[in-house]
Amino acid sequence: MISWIQENIQSILVAIGAAVVLFYPQIKKQLEALKAGGGEDASKSKPNNCCCCEADEPDYDDEADKSDWVVTTMKTRAYCADHRLDEGVELCEKLVSVLVASKPKARSVTVTQVSR
Repeated sequence: MISWIQENIQSILVAIGAAVVLFYPQIKKQLEALKAGGGEDASKSKPNNCCCCEADEPDYDDEADKSDWVVTTMKTRAYCADHRLDEGVELCEKLVSVLVASKPKARSVTVTQVSR
């Protein structure tokens, strides 16, 4: 047995290395969970649908995201129309009209002069 291990040590180490590379994301999650103070996944340790926790608002690109939102809303409208959800269709149409008619506010930049 020991002689077999000595003969195949390189193959064994390659297999262990490949397993570590393949399962690294899972290993990392479990290590973070242990550091968080439990055996649970660290991302699952927060309560769901809690009114006291606020979600982070993503940073949007004005025009690129606007067109993506319109497309997504139209897909939702098509779903509502297919399933005969009249109120959903009306709400999607209102949202699309607001998105299309809206004009982004100009971002203000303050420039200060630094004296030496």
